[in-house]
Amino acid sequence: MLKSTILSNGLEVVSEYLPDAPSVTIGLWNNVGACHEQEHEHGLAHLLEHMLFKGTKKRSALDIAQTVDNMGAYMNAYTSKENTSYYLRCLSEDSFQCLDILADIIQNSEFSDIELEKEKKVIEQEIALYLDTPEDLVDDDLYEVAFGQNSMGRTILGTQHSLQSFDKKSLNNFIKYQYTTKNVKLVLVGNIDHDELCKRTEALFDLNKGEINPKPKIDLSRDKVFRDKDLEQAHIQIGFEGCSYLDPDYYVGQLYNILLGHGDSSYLNQLIREEHGLAYTVYSYHSGYNDTGLINLYAGTSPEDAYQCYKLMCNSVIEMPKTLKEDDLNKAKKQLKASLLMGLEKSFNRADHWGCQLTQYGKTFDLQTTLDHINRVTFDELQDFSQKLSSKDHALAVVGPKQDIMIDAFNFNRVK
Repeated sequence: MLKSTILSNGLEVVSEYLPDAPSVTIGLWNNVGACHEQEHEHGLAHLLEHMLFKGTKKRSALDIAQTVDNMGAYMNAYTSKENTSYYLRCLSEDSFQCLDILADIIQNSEFSDIELEKEKKVIEQEIALYLDTPEDLVDDDLYEVAFGQNSMGRTILGTQHSLQSFDKKSLNNFIKYQYTTKNVKLVLVGNIDHDELCKRTEALFDLNKGEINPKPKIDLSRDKVFRDKDLEQAHIQIGFEGCSYLDPDYYVGQLYNILLGHGDSSYLNQLIREEHGLAYTVYSYHSGYNDTGLINLYAGTSPEDAYQCYKLMCNSVIEMPKTLKEDDLNKAKKQLKASLLMGLEKSFNRADHWGCQLTQYGKTFDLQTTLDHINRVTFDELQDFSQKLSSKDHALAVVGPKQDIMIDAFNFNRVK
């Protein structure tokens, strides 16, 4: 059972009571991510995520780590384009100690110069890892080319150059204006009484009131970019405009994506891998945001086959609508519902599900409402969505070894 309370200090607390669960997930979900950064703040949301583990006025970084380990708990965080989350998984008996840690790191972090400089180096290595991982690199390049100078097109990690400008004042200002009761939601899933949780939370938290974060207006471009990289493969990513999670067609887009490139029987896998043998890894995914969405197609292939593979990927968006049957829609619905329900067997996934709903929609929907949205999608809606997408242009990013024949074939706007 899901309960929600807005405390007198303005913070919303949501809990799902699972009486038989021996463990708890408790966390903070914040309606702020990389896309809310100003240009001079590129990478600051992610740096802050790292720094909140590096010591408070009453706990050193080692104290935090040892306290979590002594409970047998697990603590982590993530930064996305639109959200940031900090969470712990623990035994039920340790829930309120974990709550105290969350309150402490959010409100009392020291941001010492020594820890800050060390963590900048850690993130520089994280950036280097991305640059050495072509599947991640081409994804970042695709977002850059699709969204241009908009904050959605910038990387979450920032750059080695942008990191150097941040100091303690930068971090404190970001918390002051972005970590407010309008943006932050506290979520707990497990065997904990909601009223007791609210009582403890009210005593521990005193965030600024603030305002709800405005989401930036997004415009997609249709450019094509190539990055020269000494690799064995060419990594191709194509981006078509998809659906915002606020769009009535959002679940139509999710079902379309399953049929296009999710799983061994998907159109892309059957065409690119099974029929033509051009790629070991080929797939698609659909990301919905506040103002837009992207349907991304990815394949890794030999440089000699890159253009053929690219044309087949584009052609799949044109040809798949002609093959669709009612049974395909039913199969996709089954896959999407199974993925949702099986994922929610884990307490973190449940907490993340509710936390993301709160930051995206400002409220939660019971599970049956989500299932009803999926079930209501009609075959006509799927066909209409497919046909509209097939007439759209796309953004393109390719990462691989520079070969003149490939550069000429693709006619890139930019070569990095």
